[in-house]
Amino acid sequence: MHVARDEHGIPYVSSYEEEARGKTPSAFDLRDKIERIEEFLFRSVSLQCKQLHPDAILPAKAGELEAGWDICCVADEEFYEVREGWQYSQEERWYGLDYLQDESRADYNKKLAVKVGELKVGDRILFMHPGESHLFRTGFACAIDPYFAMLLWDRSGMGAKKNVHRLAGVIDCTYRGEWLVSLINLSRKIHIVKASDKIIQGLITRVIEGKAAWTDELPASDRGTAGFGSTGR
Repeated sequence: MHVARDEHGIPYVSSYEEEARGKTPSAFDLRDKIERIEEFLFRSVSLQCKQLHPDAILPAKAGELEAGWDICCVADEEFYEVREGWQYSQEERWYGLDYLQDESRADYNKKLAVKVGELKVGDRILFMHPGESHLFRTGFACAIDPYFAMLLWDRSGMGAKKNVHRLAGVIDCTYRGEWLVSLINLSRKIHIVKASDKIIQGLITRVIEGKAAWTDELPASDRGTAGFGSTGR
């Protein structure tokens, strides 16, 4: 549909409301409406955060156009502190590797030693065994702008490469408690998490108001009541 525009690119169109009154809005009125709509749709959202742990790290985006906010963890009572001369082989009896079948214990210990070698004395780490879940602390609480919420999603590196996934993750704008992140290790290998690691990413979404109501009949659709597998492979 062709829409006539003025010298500023503002369309000469009338709203239903103003058409009903028999009036056509001016370009200035429309420009003002468009600006207000753009401000509503594209405005930035603020996160007011309260620090609950001295090592807490503020949520941050890697870039202005990135969708996800990186969220880091802090140590809790289940984290171990890396000590001078610490060797994983000395700790192996604490974390049995009998479940390994696809590679030898020696090869796996060598790979794990590389990971441990990247750590330094004083680091706080957690071992996540295969099938084990953990509720991580973030060390902060946040207030999200009204009518917005934070959805927690897997980080691609942890989800796709390490097979470590989230178990839950919807944070409402009305919640004022500490943000907690539940992760599970679905791989067949031990996964090491270090305090301050980025463990999840949060996506801010708009909250749409609505109500549910009972009805005697549902509107017809092409699919109808066809369920699992009805759309094919």
